[in-house]
Amino acid sequence: NMEKGCGFVMNPGSKILHRAGRQGLLRTKRMRNGFFTVSGMASDPLVRPNIVVLGGGFGGLYTTLHLMNMPWSRLQKPRITLVDRSDRFVFLPLLYDLLSGSMSTSEVAPYYVELLQTSDVKFQMGAITSLDPDAKTVRVHGKDEEHNIEYDRLVIATGAEPVLDSIPGAEDHAFAFYGLEDALLVKEKLRELLGSELSSIKVAIIGAGFNGVELSSTIADVLGERGCVTLLSRDDGILKNSKPHNRKTAEKSLRKLRVNVETKASVDRIVEGAVFFQSESSEEESIQADLILCTAGTRTSKFSGFGKLPQNWRGQLQTTKTLQVKESSGIFALGDIAESTDVSSATPSKATAQAALQQADYVAWNVYASVADEPALAYRYLDLGEMMSLGDHNATISALDSINLSGKAAVAFRRAVYLARMPTDLHRLRTTASFATKPFVS
Repeated sequence: NMEKGCGFVMNPGSKILHRAGRQGLLRTKRMRNGFFTVSGMASDPLVRPNIVVLGGGFGGLYTTLHLMNMPWSRLQKPRITLVDRSDRFVFLPLLYDLLSGSMSTSEVAPYYVELLQTSDVKFQMGAITSLDPDAKTVRVHGKDEEHNIEYDRLVIATGAEPVLDSIPGAEDHAFAFYGLEDALLVKEKLRELLGSELSSIKVAIIGAGFNGVELSSTIADVLGERGCVTLLSRDDGILKNSKPHNRKTAEKSLRKLRVNVETKASVDRIVEGAVFFQSESSEEESIQADLILCTAGTRTSKFSGFGKLPQNWRGQLQTTKTLQVKESSGIFALGDIAESTDVSSATPSKATAQAALQQADYVAWNVYASVADEPALAYRYLDLGEMMSLGDHNATISALDSINLSGKAAVAFRRAVYLARMPTDLHRLRTTASFATKPFVS
């Protein structure tokens, strides 16, 4: 999920890792206070290991950044390679700000080479075509050629991709909204519609989760009086899994923005310019639309050789308490691609940016621990709350069971939190300077 929990200013994993070193626990060999040995690892420390990170989203990029800051000895300092099919990191929760025009492409989606320019990390742009766990190689299709990358430690963070083929006609007549290309396509389409002679611009959005509600709010805000936005929910309301404060604030905001919400609407098919759905009365209804967007689901991103690794029924990699892939020496997984369970809970973490950011701390430490023969940390998840954008001038926040904000205060808080979570100091500085020239609170 894009917005739900990109984390707040404090990242619990960082504090835990810092405390572990400060308390002198690094050489503890017994399982104690959440420390475990990483199974299947050699007891002798490796020299200059090859660490390959697949996927440059929140989980992959932040794991890479944390790996750079681990206390490597001179002989252990690894060769780190980050692989992604795109040349840009996308700060997904800020795609709505890009769509509204309040943030630029460079602020929301900086280039990896810029983010990693002061490091020794090698960035490899390309599609991952296969994995051979036995040979410890990953095959990547780059711009001009296909080649193998050898690894001693592998981190899989390839995330998920939007699902359009579950609704007949969606692939041909609907847009997804899950990445930079999607956001830019939708932004251009809105620009074309606003430049047309249409007096009423009709938009249909399928899916009333976080993505659907934030997207409908942003588009209604962009279109203004000419907008006629319909949000289709298969449930009896919106934001089924949201905090009560955020759900109520969002419902009020959607009414103010004149967004029509169709509940208990099961979409049957999409044709050019129309969405057909079963209503609560079981009758087929349809709505006309100049733009149709689908936010109703994702699936894990897979590649050849993925099936050699243990998975759950959803296709996620099964991991141990230390986020190592089960029965797989030297392979770790996090984010949407992994089924990650908190050491104190039997319930897997939700696939959110907040969870991926916290997991990145643990994976980076545990990769280091497996190389340096140190004890590993068991993953612990702390629910810091959720934030939602409700248009360019409204937001809602429910954090830590005691902080509930909405309106301009929530807008300011949300942007401050995301500034704090920017991947590098330089990117944070540039984005802060941009915000300073475009005040977001009157």
